Amino acid sequence: MFIFLSASEIRSQVYTLSYVDHGLEHYSYVNTDTKPDIKVQGNIYITENFIEGKIIDLKKNSRQPALLRYNAFDDVVEFKLNETMQPRILPKLENIIYEFPDYKLTYYDWKDNDENLEPGYYLQYFSKDELKLIAKPGLRMTELSKNFERNKSLSLFVDYNYYIIDNNKLTKIKIGKKDLKQMFQGNSEVLDYISKTKIEEVKDVRRVLEYYQNQ
Repeated sequence: MFIFLSASEIRSQVYTLSYVDHGLEHYSYVNTDTKPDIKVQGNIYITENFIEGKIIDLKKNSRQPALLRYNAFDDVVEFKLNETMQPRILPKLENIIYEFPDYKLTYYDWKDNDENLEPGYYLQYFSKDELKLIAKPGLRMTELSKNFERNKSLSLFVDYNYYIIDNNKLTKIKIGKKDLKQMFQGNSEVLDYISKTKIEEVKDVRRVLEYYQNQ
């Protein structure tokens, strides 16, 4: 069974985090009270390695090339200006955007939204006028093994919840035709396009939104 958790939900179950590099990312969560120790292995990054991107400051109208990776456990973007630099992080500000090759990471505080979404970084795959496709990275885990008396072992990896924002209306979707058809019911041209198009990946949803935007 897979469980989708935010970083704050993971932290509510554990006390400290230690890191040991064994070729993969390995994490050991040790709770100091009477709860069982939880050992977790997996990856808390969207990409294990830093990749080339840009840090965009909308207030200063500046673009800084940098090496970037997103840490889903702490909900932070780690960056380096060169290969030898130690990773750093910036404050979470809505005017700071991190541009990756296939998406942008933008901070949303959701103060003016009634959807009760968690503030944090969201991947932005598409944005044009008032239409956006975004995703919230989260941590999904499944139990690998369990010692009845004390310990259990979990596998942890990054997964996503997807949303479409259209004129400030936010709709949660799953990648596929069903939710898109529900969202665009009444628009026969878009429905016909969806019926004739493969919808299996984020890029397929993005093409639907581009079609809708260009009507």
